[in-house]
Amino acid sequence: MAWLLLRGVARLQAAERQNQEARESLARLEALADKALATRQQMEGIMAEKFATESGRFTQLIREIKQLAEHAGLDPRDIGYPEEDFAELGLVRRSFIFSVEGSYANLRAFLYLLELSPSYITVDQIALSELAGARGLRVSLRLSTFFSVPREEVAPPGRP
Repeated sequence: MAWLLLRGVARLQAAERQNQEARESLARLEALADKALATRQQMEGIMAEKFATESGRFTQLIREIKQLAEHAGLDPRDIGYPEEDFAELGLVRRSFIFSVEGSYANLRAFLYLLELSPSYITVDQIALSELAGARGLRVSLRLSTFFSVPREEVAPPGRP
């Protein structure tokens, strides 16, 4: 009978060890789930802030780009806005293409102001040419940013 009791105690201890291991695994998994949720919330925050929908940021970005250029001594007049779709990512890249005339210092100031901007704007292309009579430079710029596409407009990824 004593051996039966010892065997039962051993089984109970083994079950308690398994239970403790399961609790530790559960705690690790809950911590991972919490981190995943926090990461998802941070990504949604970044998408909302930096890649907001076009209707929410487009006019504001045009105004900001013009103000920064003017503050740097440049005067962008005609701005083109071509668009490139990245449906699989739920994003649209909108470019801002324009030319200005000014000095090298004006261009540097403008690029510096863009770099300081809290908006997500990339400089994709810069082309320089000298104006006749050493009057400065003609600068052609292509800037771009990304906008998120509202979820209802995003096409589901195609299946092979």
